Amino acid sequence: MNVRDIDFSEDFLVYATPAGIVEYDFQNSNFKTISFDDGISFGKIKKIHIDSTGNYWITSSNKIQIWSTESTSLIQEFDLDIQDITDILNINNAVYISAKIDEVWGLIEFIILEKKIYFRDFYGRNDIDLISKISYHNNTFYILTDKEIISGNPYQEHITYWDNPFNKVFDRIIDFSNTETSTILLTENAIIDYKVDGSTKTLLDSFPESEKIKKFILSKSKIYAISDSTVLSIQNNKAERIFSDNALTLNQIFKNGENIWIATDFGLAAYIDEEFRSHLFNQPFIGNPHIVHLNDLGDLMLANNKGISVEGWSNYSSIPLPKKIDSKLSIEPLDISFGDEILKSIYVNNTLFLGMSNSTYAGAVSLNFNQSKFTLDNIFLPMPSKINDSLSYGIVDMFLDQEKNLWSSTTNESYPVSVFSNSQARHFQQNEAKTSTIKSSGPIAIDNYGRIWMVSNSGLLMYTFSGSALNPSSENWFNDLVIPGINRKVLSIAVSKKNKLWILTDYGLIYKELRASDEEPVVKTGPISSGNNIVPYFSNIPFDESSSIKLDSFDNIWITTKSRGLYVLDSKGDYWPSVDGINIDNSKLLSNT
Repeated sequence: MNVRDIDFSEDFLVYATPAGIVEYDFQNSNFKTISFDDGISFGKIKKIHIDSTGNYWITSSNKIQIWSTESTSLIQEFDLDIQDITDILNINNAVYISAKIDEVWGLIEFIILEKKIYFRDFYGRNDIDLISKISYHNNTFYILTDKEIISGNPYQEHITYWDNPFNKVFDRIIDFSNTETSTILLTENAIIDYKVDGSTKTLLDSFPESEKIKKFILSKSKIYAISDSTVLSIQNNKAERIFSDNALTLNQIFKNGENIWIATDFGLAAYIDEEFRSHLFNQPFIGNPHIVHLNDLGDLMLANNKGISVEGWSNYSSIPLPKKIDSKLSIEPLDISFGDEILKSIYVNNTLFLGMSNSTYAGAVSLNFNQSKFTLDNIFLPMPSKINDSLSYGIVDMFLDQEKNLWSSTTNESYPVSVFSNSQARHFQQNEAKTSTIKSSGPIAIDNYGRIWMVSNSGLLMYTFSGSALNPSSENWFNDLVIPGINRKVLSIAVSKKNKLWILTDYGLIYKELRASDEEPVVKTGPISSGNNIVPYFSNIPFDESSSIKLDSFDNIWITTKSRGLYVLDSKGDYWPSVDGINIDNSKLLSNT
């Protein structure tokens, strides 16, 4: 839903979101999406541009792909070792992209010839630290840099010799727009009309209090501008707030004919006939999920700290909703605070359990799901931590045992483990094991014999008990080193059907074969090389606290990461598809997160 950029054809507009692009026929209110399923090759899309032949130029921060509307397919890709891309412009049969290559900012030039596209040149300039916008007017390029606007024509002189045509303006320029008689400049403090003859006129000499204008467009005798959450109308040296919503982030503003279109983090919007309008379709509200599940009907369930989306689509928001929402979007408020991040989830018997970090509401919640509706079932309160004079709850890992007790690893250092049963709780102190200290914010798991595994400051702990989890009649603790003789940090643990305790460390992935004996539960630690040394799987991958082990129904091991994609070890101990894993560069994975 986060619209990053918009461009226009005669009959429709097309906008870019991180996961794909959307064609919107605004005459008939029809939407069409173009995504990985249709053939585009990468996500994290930032810019969209329609060239003179109708092709879509789609860019991320470092790649370019070109989509043909004629063949409805991807026709070309360019990977020129680009470090960043900020704007796109076409002039007749040429396309220019402002980009950073080898630490140098400049313009990439492409030529369109007989429906084929060729890279021609890169015009770079070493004294520029950023190009944020490019424009072409009266046979002249205008480039907005971090310092000033420079202008020139690459066919007449190299970009190195271009200079600043607006040298009477000394404040930093944020945005600009060319007209036939002048260039309108938005600075940090004012809006200035800079005439062709060099004279200047101030159109707005001060901004409304607390408003930081970042983009503007010209429409007849008015200027329309946006700050992060406000649309302003500017005329006769006065700025009027015509729409404001703190629940929205306004990314860009565009003019097409008489209509004003706005890219927001809550979809496409427009300001038409003096009214702010939302233009949405039946779509998921959650675009970057922390967790993904299939419900009992086989529908996708996506959740993050903003809310939940259920394939269909039904959406539930835990954050304030915008004032204006298109009725085509099914969304309702969910009066729950999910904290900074959802770290763990369980879905069983139409109930979704969510463990959260840094939440003032709870450490975890359970939600009943019935007829596409979520209702709060229970909240789980571990011992809180005090952060900046306020109480915060956190559950980083959890599981349900056979008695439906919810075991959790918490962020509280003094009480690092909590178990919940029938709305009651027991909180384990860090020295509960006597001989070892339980580590907070560590992984926790249950093996096939009903024993609880957790992390200590020196290795692993196994906990067994008889009777009630809240008030056991007896209990025992077992200590084990992760790798004998080597101190390794445990990042995630999981137990396979074949009684292997899989352990992800900062050194790689290892396992411990388990047996029923509570006194000696570990048969051996592996994998073991021919030299009788433990040699972890994925030993060259820098896993960290954000990495996690997932076991599928076939005992294949999937390792998630924060920024490197997925790594898979199949049930036979072979890498799949290779030791390099699956990421956005070697697959159609939407994100490496």
